[in-house]
Formats: sequence, structure tokens, C-alpha cells
Amino acid sequence: MGCAEGLPDFAILSPVECMGAESLTLIHYGNSTYQETTYKITKNNAIQFPEEMEGYAVVGVKIWNLGLVRKNSVSFVLSNQKSKVVKTILDGHLLVHTLDSILEIDGQSYFRINTENEPMTESSVWLHKDRQICPDIDSANVVCFYLARGGKWNYEIPYNVEVQVESEYDFSHILPNFKAIKEIIEEYCIRMDKVKFAPLQKQIQTLQSQSGSATARLQSHLAYKLGNAMILNSKSLWGMIRLPYVLSYIKESHRIEQQQYQERIKKNPKLKLPPLESYADYKEAIQIKNYTSYKLGEGLIAANRAGGGGNIALFAQSLCG
Repeated sequence: MGCAEGLPDFAILSPVECMGAESLTLIHYGNSTYQETTYKITKNNAIQFPEEMEGYAVVGVKIWNLGLVRKNSVSFVLSNQKSKVVKTILDGHLLVHTLDSILEIDGQSYFRINTENEPMTESSVWLHKDRQICPDIDSANVVCFYLARGGKWNYEIPYNVEVQVESEYDFSHILPNFKAIKEIIEEYCIRMDKVKFAPLQKQIQTLQSQSGSATARLQSHLAYKLGNAMILNSKSLWGMIRLPYVLSYIKESHRIEQQQYQERIKKNPKLKLPPLESYADYKEAIQIKNYTSYKLGEGLIAANRAGGGGNIALFAQSLCG
């Protein structure tokens, strides 16, 4: 039967139709999806394509090596009088290995196992040609070869053309509504993006507030935060009791913030905050260092260091006690 105008004439060739097939072992494979008859081609076999296939080009090889896993590999060679294609397989599932090169069948076209560990000429499934691997399996179970002859190869499929499918071949009624599913997924992603990016947005806002003025920067100093907490909690008995724990929490939180900041600028130096002197409110903000809260915090830090650099909370507890 002739092919449609402009399209290649396609054919499927079984290994048993090739010369040298009499020495091949037939193996049946099957699972819940496929039932296939394969022909085991070993390093001692080399099958030659029949004369009636001359002029066709090999465009794909269907292979199913049951039991072959990613740690194993097998390599095969397709050749004619002028060129050859070398591929390596890393997976044992039923796969069609399409060819990038057009290898036309002539009077000397063979399929054989790569016994000489020849380098790959083109990539295979999950394996780029630059990643050369020494094969450790010496056989390939071939289902069939896909061939094509004549016609136009490099044309674009017109996606805007509506294709009419005959009713006996139209199974669209058993397919789900992909358009509706796509819309549901997109709506879900839009909603989830807001939730996922909320913490990041909060961090950005925090960074912006800290880097937006010298006043905010100075108020983020440990000395200011400690001193401010001491003043606020000194106004009541309960505040004095809980002060050591509050100071301990502030110190640890500050340490984590500084650690995260250092990690960020290590990854991206552009995130490093500018010098305080570069801010417009620097002269006003520097007065914060004269505040009682700031001096109290500085004194607590200095006393803690003088005492051996122990826990600020315990040192504050001794002061309160």
C-alpha cells in the first residue's frame, strides 16, 4: 500500500526476517501492558538486513532486555558500507531507541553487539554520548526494527489544523477532560505559591526594614535589644523573674539571625548591607548608642565577657538576684 503524499513509506522488520536469524533464540516477554516476542542477539551473532529492505533507513530499534538494570549496560552497532551508529542501553524496560542519524540499508547492513567497546556515536535513553560506559552485557533482545523510505522528513506538524478522526478510531470519549484538569492544577499552583512564598516575602520585608535606615540597623544590634529588654522587664516583679529567660532568647535569636545573614552574603555578596555612614539618617541614628538601653546592653555584654564569656542569662540572673 502506498503512503500518503509527502510522507515516508514506513515498514517494521522482525529480526527473524534477517539473514543469520536461524541462530537466534526466541524469548517471549510480557507484563500487564505488553506482550512481545524478542530475539536474543549475542556477541556471536550478527544479523544482516535482507535485500528487499535496501533503500529503507533504520529509524528505530525496539529492545526489551528483561532483568537488565541501570548498573548493567549493553551496546549495539548498526552499520552499512559507509557509516555506523553505536548506542549503549542502560535500562531493561521495553524501549524504542530512535536514531539521530539516518542509516540507509544497503547490501552490507548489519546489526551486531558492540564487542570492541566502540565509543557511542549518539546519545541513548537516559545516557548522553559523552558519558562513555564499558558494556558488561553481551546480548540484546530485539523485538523489531522500524524503517522508513522516501518522503519528507523535516517538516513541522501544523498544530492549528483540526484533524478529523474516523469514528472507529476515535477513543477521545474514554480520555479525561485534560483542559479542565489543567485549569484546576493552575488554580491550585497560584494559591499554593502565595502560601509557599509568604515566609520568603516576610524575610525580604525584614531585610528591607533592617537595611532601609541606620536607625533600624542600630536598633537591631544585640546591645540595644538586650538593654531595651532589661528596661521593660525591670518595671515589675514578674518581669524581673523572667528577665534571664528573655535575655537568653534574645541572644540566641540574634546569633541565628547573624548566622543566616553570613550564609546569605557568602552565597551572594551583593546582599551585604552597606556601611552605616552611607545612610541619610546616620547622624541622628548614631545617637542611639548614647541611649540608656544601648549602654545597658553594652555593659551586660562586657560584663559577661569579663566573667569568662558564659551565658548572658545566668549573668543577668546574678545581677537581678
